[in-house]
Amino acid sequence: MKMPAAAATPPAANSRAAQSYCENIADAAADARFLSQKAELMKLDDELARRTALLEQKTNEYKEWLGRRNEFLRKAEQSLVELYTKVKPDAAAAQIAAMDEESASALLIKLSTKKSSAILDEMPPEKAARIVAVMIGAFREQDGPASAAAVSNEGARKDAAKSASPSRQKEDKS
Repeated sequence: MKMPAAAATPPAANSRAAQSYCENIADAAADARFLSQKAELMKLDDELARRTALLEQKTNEYKEWLGRRNEFLRKAEQSLVELYTKVKPDAAAAQIAAMDEESASALLIKLSTKKSSAILDEMPPEKAARIVAVMIGAFREQDGPASAAAVSNEGARKDAAKSASPSRQKEDKS
């Protein structure tokens, strides 16, 4: 029986041949690996560009929608303010008292002080106090602590005048 030629060669000779083969194709393998990685990077770059374009499109759609929404809210808010300007204070007080405090205070801030005070005067004191507290918070956020203190001091002065005796109130009016 004849032995195969590979088995007949000593292991050292196979090892040298394998090492020589690997050395000869190392540059070609590195080039092939580089080209494969380059193709993968180009594919990922294209995917990133596609997703970026999609994101920009969605961002533009959102900005357009937000602009339309804000314009609608501005118009609706102006209409609502005009409407409550014409409503009698007792009727407006009942409607505004049913609103949440933030919405009610936002509306009352937009109305004239004369109209707002007349509406607040018609409301239950607890609800009016909560709405005024939200209004003071809104002033504090917009104008800083100094104006909030001024609003708070004005409110305290009015509360003190309301709780004073009837003769004291007559003196304050004159």
